[in-house]
Amino acid sequence: MDRNESGCLHLLRGRRLRRFWAEAGIVRARADPEAVLAYTLGTVSSGDMERVRELHRRYFNDLRALIADSGPAEHVLLANVQLVEL
Repeated sequence: MDRNESGCLHLLRGRRLRRFWAEAGIVRARADPEAVLAYTLGTVSSGDMERVRELHRRYFNDLRALIADSGPAEHVLLANVQLVEL
Protein backbone atom coordinates (compact mmCIF):
# COMPACT_ATOMS: atom_id res chain seq x y z
CA MET A 1 0.00 0.00 0.00
CA ASP A 2 1.48 3.35 -1.01
CA ARG A 3 1.15 6.64 0.88
CA ASN A 4 -1.83 7.81 -1.16
CA GLU A 5 -3.77 4.62 -0.49
CA SER A 6 -2.85 4.79 3.19
CA GLY A 7 -3.96 8.43 3.38
CA CYS A 8 -7.30 7.63 1.72
CA LEU A 9 -7.86 4.75 4.12
CA HIS A 10 -7.13 7.05 7.04
CA LEU A 11 -9.68 9.59 5.75
CA LEU A 12 -12.34 6.90 5.31
CA ARG A 13 -11.78 5.56 8.82
CA GLY A 14 -11.96 9.09 10.21
CA ARG A 15 -15.27 9.70 8.46
CA ARG A 16 -16.70 6.43 9.75
CA LEU A 17 -15.58 7.27 13.28
CA ARG A 18 -17.13 10.76 13.13
CA ARG A 19 -20.36 9.30 11.75
CA PHE A 20 -20.41 6.66 14.51
CA TRP A 21 -20.08 9.28 17.25
CA ALA A 22 -22.65 11.57 15.62
CA GLU A 23 -25.14 8.69 15.63
CA ALA A 24 -24.22 7.77 19.23
CA GLY A 25 -24.93 11.37 20.22
CA ILE A 26 -28.37 11.25 18.63
CA VAL A 27 -29.26 8.06 20.47
CA ARG A 28 -28.09 9.45 23.83
CA ALA A 29 -29.74 12.83 23.28
CA ARG A 30 -33.09 11.16 22.62
CA ALA A 31 -32.83 9.33 25.94
CA ASP A 32 -31.49 12.26 28.03
CA PRO A 33 -33.81 15.21 28.75
CA GLU A 34 -30.75 17.13 30.04
CA ALA A 35 -28.87 16.82 26.74
CA VAL A 36 -27.86 20.14 25.21
CA LEU A 37 -28.70 20.35 21.53
CA ALA A 38 -28.53 23.51 19.47
CA TYR A 39 -28.36 24.54 15.86
CA THR A 40 -28.39 27.63 13.76
CA LEU A 41 -29.14 27.99 10.08
CA GLY A 42 -28.38 31.14 8.16
CA THR A 43 -26.68 32.82 5.26
CA VAL A 44 -23.31 34.58 5.39
CA SER A 45 -20.88 36.17 2.98
CA SER A 46 -17.83 34.23 1.79
CA GLY A 47 -15.61 36.32 4.06
CA ASP A 48 -17.82 35.68 7.06
CA MET A 49 -17.93 31.96 6.22
CA GLU A 50 -14.18 31.89 6.77
CA ARG A 51 -14.67 33.69 10.09
CA VAL A 52 -17.31 31.12 11.09
CA ARG A 53 -14.91 28.29 10.21
CA GLU A 54 -12.18 29.88 12.33
CA LEU A 55 -14.55 30.37 15.29
CA HIS A 56 -15.65 26.77 14.92
CA ARG A 57 -12.04 25.50 14.94
CA ARG A 58 -11.13 27.72 17.90
CA TYR A 59 -14.12 26.54 19.95
CA PHE A 60 -13.32 22.90 19.24
CA ASN A 61 -9.64 23.33 20.11
CA ASP A 62 -10.52 25.22 23.31
CA LEU A 63 -12.96 22.49 24.28
CA ARG A 64 -10.37 19.77 23.68
CA ALA A 65 -7.82 21.67 25.77
CA LEU A 66 -10.29 22.04 28.65
CA ILE A 67 -11.09 18.32 28.52
CA ALA A 68 -7.39 17.41 28.44
CA ASP A 69 -6.68 19.56 31.52
CA SER A 70 -9.77 18.54 33.50
CA GLY A 71 -9.62 16.36 36.58
CA PRO A 72 -10.69 14.34 38.39
CA ALA A 73 -12.50 12.28 35.75
CA GLU A 74 -16.09 12.30 37.05
CA HIS A 75 -18.10 12.41 33.80
CA VAL A 76 -17.78 10.96 30.31
CA LEU A 77 -19.04 13.33 27.64
CA LEU A 78 -19.54 13.39 23.92
CA ALA A 79 -19.29 16.81 22.29
CA ASN A 80 -20.33 16.55 18.67
CA VAL A 81 -19.44 19.75 16.87
CA GLN A 82 -20.51 20.05 13.23
CA LEU A 83 -20.23 22.76 10.63
CA VAL A 84 -21.51 22.02 7.15
CA GLU A 85 -22.14 24.31 4.22
CA LEU A 86 -25.48 23.68 2.52
